[in-house]
Amino acid sequence: MINIKTIIAAILSLILAATSMQAQTLPRVGQVLWEVSNPYPTGGIALAEGAGLLFGGAQDERIYVLDAKTGEARDTIKMSDWSNGKASDRFSAVVDISCSRDGKVLALIVARNEKVCKVLLMDYPSKRIIKDSMFYGSGFGADWGGVRVKVSPSGRYVIVPDSTRSVSVPNYFYYQMRLHDLQEDTSYLVDARSYYRCDFDDAEHQMVFVSSGSIGSVSARNRVSIATIGNGAPTFRHTKECGFCAVSGDGRHVMASGYGLPIGFGPDPVTGPRASVTEIETGKVIWSITGDFTGENDDDFQNPSWSKDAARFFCLRDSKQIPADWRGFVFYNVGDSVPLNKMSDTSKFFGNSWSVYAGATNNSALTIGFTNGRGEGGLRAESLIPSTSSVPDFKASQDSNTVYPNPMTGVITVTCPGKEATTWVLFSVDGREVARGALAPTPVREKIAYTFVVPASVGSGAYVLQLRSQTKPLCSKKVVVQ
Repeated sequence: MINIKTIIAAILSLILAATSMQAQTLPRVGQVLWEVSNPYPTGGIALAEGAGLLFGGAQDERIYVLDAKTGEARDTIKMSDWSNGKASDRFSAVVDISCSRDGKVLALIVARNEKVCKVLLMDYPSKRIIKDSMFYGSGFGADWGGVRVKVSPSGRYVIVPDSTRSVSVPNYFYYQMRLHDLQEDTSYLVDARSYYRCDFDDAEHQMVFVSSGSIGSVSARNRVSIATIGNGAPTFRHTKECGFCAVSGDGRHVMASGYGLPIGFGPDPVTGPRASVTEIETGKVIWSITGDFTGENDDDFQNPSWSKDAARFFCLRDSKQIPADWRGFVFYNVGDSVPLNKMSDTSKFFGNSWSVYAGATNNSALTIGFTNGRGEGGLRAESLIPSTSSVPDFKASQDSNTVYPNPMTGVITVTCPGKEATTWVLFSVDGREVARGALAPTPVREKIAYTFVVPASVGSGAYVLQLRSQTKPLCSKKVVVQ
C-alpha cells in the first residue's frame, strides 16, 4: 500500500534539494579594474575618496600616490621629504596609512625595524610634517606591528596608539588610543584597543571603537563602544556587540561583525559570531545574522567591510552549516539572510584586515576594493559589484571578448560569444551607468561583432563595457576612453 505521507515527504525532499542546489551558486565579483607594481609593498593603504587619490605604502622609504580610478601615478612621497638625514632617524617602511577624505591630512606609521616605529602627521600635497613622533614604539618587541592610526573625514581628529596601560585590563598590557583634536589642539586618552581601526561618521559627532570590558556577565577584549565627540572631552557608551566595528555616514547606526574574544589569552570565545546593525540612539538591533564555529578556522564573520549607508556588507563566512559556495568572502544586502555575491577566486580584496605586509580598503559605497601587497604584491583596484563582472569567473572568460580599438576615441567594435546582444552599457569604475545604446549585430565566424559610437560626453578614463540581451549581461570588458 502506498503511503501518501512518504510520497509527500519525498517530493518535499526533492524540492528542498533542488532549492539548495540552486542556492549554492553565487554570482562572482572581483573584476580587476587596474593593477600597478609595488616592488616592496606593505599593509599601508588609504583612499582619499573626495580627491580620487589612493596612497600605498612601501618598504623602500616611499609612498606611492595613484589616481584611484585609473591607477595612474600622481606623485611619490619619499621619506627623505621629512628625514633630517641622520642614520639614527631613518625609517624604511610605511606600514599603515590613514587620510582625510580630501587627502590633505595623512597619518602614517613608519617603521625603522621590528622594534621601533613612530606615528607622524603630514600635510599633503605640501608634504610638510604637522606633528612628528605622536607615538613612538620602542621596547615592546614587534607589538607595534598591530597598532593602527585613523584620520576623521575632515582631518580634524586623529587617533593614534598610546603606550599607557589599559585601565580596564590591569593585569595585561594593551595599548590604549589617544584622540587628537587638531582644531582645538587638545588630546584625550581613550581606554580602547589600538590594534583595531576605529571609525567616524561624516559629521564627526560619533566615533566607534573597540574596547575591553563587560557585556552583561561576560568580559571581552573586543567590545564595540561609541564615543560622542565635538564638545570637549568625549563621552562613552558601550554596546552589546563584539568584533570589528563601523558607523554609518549619517551617524545613526553602528555596525559590528565578529565574535567576543576573552580578555588575555583565554582559549574559548565569549560570544558566538554574528553581524549586526544597531540604532545608536535607541540601542535597537535592526538587523543581525548569526553564525557558528563549525568551520575549520573560526573565521565566521571576520574581515568585514560596510558601505557607509549601512546597506551593504562584506565578510568572510566559515560555517559548515551553510552551502559550500556561501563560504569564503561574500556580500550581503542588509536585511537579507542569504549572501548576494561572492568574490572570485582570483580576487585579492579581503576586507577589513591588515598586516605589516598586506592591507585593503574600499570606497564608501563598497563598490570598489583596493589592496596593497596581497599575493604577488602590488596595488590593485577591483570591482565589488555584479554589474561589472556578471559573467561567472570573469577573468577566465574575458579573453574571448575582443574590443578594438582600446584605448578608444569614439567608434568601438566588440565581439561577444553567445546569444545576440541588444544593448551596450558603459559603467564608471564606481559602478555608475554613464552611457548606453542599442546594438545592430554582424556575424563574424562563431562570434558576433557589434560596432557603435561612444558619446563624446563620456570623459576620458577607465570604464567597464557590458553587452546585454534585454536585461541579461552577456559579456564585460574593461575599456579606456581617450
